[in-house]
Amino acid sequence: MQSLIIKTDVTCSPRQLPEKRKEVVNQVLDLFGKGDERHRLFHNHEEEYLIRGYSNIHYRSHRGKLVIFGWGEAVDVLKAMIMEADPDKHLVNINNCGMKLAKNSFTKADRYQYYRLMDWVPMNNKTYNIWKHSHSMTERLKILDNAINGNLKTLASIFMVEKLENEMGKLFLIREIKTQEIFGNKVIGCNVIFKTKYHLPENFALGRNLSLGVGTYKKLRNNPIDISG
Repeated sequence: MQSLIIKTDVTCSPRQLPEKRKEVVNQVLDLFGKGDERHRLFHNHEEEYLIRGYSNIHYRSHRGKLVIFGWGEAVDVLKAMIMEADPDKHLVNINNCGMKLAKNSFTKADRYQYYRLMDWVPMNNKTYNIWKHSHSMTERLKILDNAINGNLKTLASIFMVEKLENEMGKLFLIREIKTQEIFGNKVIGCNVIFKTKYHLPENFALGRNLSLGVGTYKKLRNNPIDISG
C-alpha cells in the first residue's frame, strides 16, 4: 500500500483543520471541476451524504503547520493537486510543501507491539450512551477494548489482511480521558497505550473523525513491562 505525506508551510492549529480542509476542497474543485469524481476523496462525502469507510485523506496540524496524509488512490490525486496548483491562488502548491512517498503494510508480529494513541475518538452515539450510563470501570474498559479491536479490523481490511484474530489489540494504559471538540461537537477523546500482535503501518490513524487529525498513533521504541502477559 502506497501512502503520501505532504508537509506544508501553511499555518494551521488543530481548531483550524475544518477550515483548512474546506480550502483544500475548494482548491480541488477549482482545479478539477465539480464533475470530476476525485474531489470526493478530499471530503469523504457523496453530495450531502457521508461515505462510510476509512478516509483516504487526513488533515493534521503538526507544530502549527498543515500536514496532509493520503493513501491508495488518493496518492496520485494529491500529487496532481499540488503540481497543477497556482502558487498565487491556491493554498497548497509546489512552493510551500514537501512530499514523501512510503510503502506500508499490516503484518503479523511474533510478540506484542505497543503503540501510543493520541486524541482517539473511540465511541459513536450508541456506545457513548452506554458509557455515560455505566458506573463500572470494567464495563468502560470493555467498551475501549472493543473499540480498539474494531478500529484495527477496519484498518486491516484496507490492507486485505486475511485471518483476522478475535482480539486484534488490547488496551494497556489510559493516560487521559478528556472532552475535545470536532466540527463544533464535544466528544470523548482518549490518550492511551495499546498493544497488538501486528506491525501497524506508519502515519495512519484509528477511530472516528480521523480525517481531522485525531487518533494518530506512534510505535513505542521500548515496550513497557507487560505484567498482564
